[in-house]
Amino acid sequence: MNLLRRGRAVTWVVSFALACVLVLLATLQYRWSREVGEAASARMLSSLRGAMVKFREDLSRQLGTMCMALEPEAGKSTPDPKKLAQTVENWEAANSLPNLVSDLYVVKSAHGDRLFLFHLQPRGRLTPVEWPAQFATIRQAILAQSQKSEIDNSDKAPQPSVNQIGRASCRERV
Repeated sequence: MNLLRRGRAVTWVVSFALACVLVLLATLQYRWSREVGEAASARMLSSLRGAMVKFREDLSRQLGTMCMALEPEAGKSTPDPKKLAQTVENWEAANSLPNLVSDLYVVKSAHGDRLFLFHLQPRGRLTPVEWPAQFATIRQAILAQSQKSEIDNSDKAPQPSVNQIGRASCRERV
């Protein structure tokens, strides 16, 4: 009988020890799972941030390239619509984001506060259009900038045009 009691006691002790080990292992597994989940989340967040930075840089580079290509030629107040259309077409052909620019508009000013908006057609023709409501902020910014430049230029002596500067420098070299 004594042996039977000992056997039961050993069984209870071993069962209790196994239960403790099981609880310990469950706790460790829970902690490790949480740490692995946090590490995976941190890695995904880092990857997402990297992708966002890469996208932003690519978009900025593409828009910068387009803006540089659309810079007006020196000395010309009005861009050539056919050259603009060709520039946009070439840019779209060589660009990784070809549908980034859907429409191109040209703004011309007349008599200070009058601005005219023209839509560039695919064949290089400028068509006059009414200012859309969503362009109101842009229009106000252009008007403010043109009025500011008129005020700044009225305080200074008249500046020679680009053509006059070019001719003067050519004469000096001769």
